[in-house]
Parts: sequence; C-alpha cells; structure tokens
Amino acid sequence: MIVTLLGVWVFLLAFAGLFALLMMHRIRRTLELSVRLALGAWQSSVQRLFSSEALRLVGFGSVVAILAAWLLGRVAHALLFNVDSPDIATIGVTIVIFGVVALVATILPVARVT
Repeated sequence: MIVTLLGVWVFLLAFAGLFALLMMHRIRRTLELSVRLALGAWQSSVQRLFSSEALRLVGFGSVVAILAAWLLGRVAHALLFNVDSPDIATIGVTIVIFGVVALVATILPVARVT
C-alpha cells in the first residue's frame, strides 16, 4: 500500500514537472507566437508547430525512458529476489499520459494568446 502511494506521488510530481516545464517554454516564446500571428500565420499552423515540437521532445524522452526502464528492470530482476521484469503495458500507458500532458501544456499558451 505504501509503495503504491509513493508511486502515485512520484507520478504526480513528474506530471506537474513536465507540465510546468512545457508551460514555461511556451510562455517564453509568447512574443514569437504573437509576431507569427501578427504577420498572418494561421492559428492552426502555429498550434501545429508548437505541438509537434513538444511531442518531438516527449517522444525523445519516451525513447530514453523506455530504454532506461528496460535496462534497469533487467538489472533489478537479475540482482534482487522476487522482482519481476518490467511491465510493457505500464510503461506504454505512462508514455501516453505524458504525451497528453505535453499536448495540453502546449495548447494552453497558444490558446491564451490567440
């Protein structure tokens, strides 16, 4: 029970950290976003530009996270007694949730400016 609560707490901290990081990055680029819109860029193209950049960042981080989780899970399985190998479904669901967080954190500042 305690390990589950600790895991949920760590997940929420990572969720908040990713959201804050992406929001800060977008807010820093608000001037660029405003200039693009003032010069005639369509709102959808600006949203697509910023969303694709965030998803590319999250995609790279996801690849690194999958490799690290697999490697560390194999090491823990080899060194510790009664430790299961990494669960692919859990890793996949976590990556999907962080992808959604990245989209929300990217779209909010763009929607605020437009």
